Amino acid sequence: MSMTEAIYGCPRLHDLHPDWLFAQHLPSALASHVLAPGPEDRVLDMCAAPGGKTTHISTLMGNSGSVIALERSKTRCQILRENVARWGADNVEVRAMDASKASQVLPANSFSKVLLDAPCSGLGQRPRLQPGREVDIVAYASFQRKLLQEAVRLMTPGGGLVYSTCTVTPQGNIHLENEENVAWALENLPLKLKQQKILIGRNSGPENLCQFFDPSEWDLGFFIASFKRLPL
Repeated sequence: MSMTEAIYGCPRLHDLHPDWLFAQHLPSALASHVLAPGPEDRVLDMCAAPGGKTTHISTLMGNSGSVIALERSKTRCQILRENVARWGADNVEVRAMDASKASQVLPANSFSKVLLDAPCSGLGQRPRLQPGREVDIVAYASFQRKLLQEAVRLMTPGGGLVYSTCTVTPQGNIHLENEENVAWALENLPLKLKQQKILIGRNSGPENLCQFFDPSEWDLGFFIASFKRLPL
């Protein structure tokens, strides 16, 4: 099988006025709006590279407040730094750091908003389920739970957390990311789900308060949950 022509008419945006445009899928851009950062917020972007959401958050804040953007890969961290600098996001500080260990370095209860756009199995954009892949899905789900625990340690009581992925839950017995991790977080962490003010995808998850984008409708599978941090 070979590809002979494009199946859609959208022009290529890569490197087109890169200081003016930062191309994102609609669900990815929506995650930052659900987080709703304000100019007085102190925001943590836990898994930030390549920087689309980081720079979007900075823009929504009017380049005020402060954003700490973490990325554990040195290569991807450099890309993140370049994109933040190109965008002129002066309120963003980039740190090369494993977000699952961030509370060992960053002060507890110090962020009013946290974005966890978590590393995931990517089934919403790369639908590969060859034999043995279920091991990867379980590992991603477990790592996401570690990140959710770190997010809670770093958030102020009353603060907001958005947990998002670009994956879908496969059929069968493996349903660990997305809705099941939300259910786990509600049972084990001081978190409460919030109603999302902008709903474009489908309702899903506990009490139908999460938002899911079906790849058959959007050409990208995506999941968004919004939490409020409760006092201990």
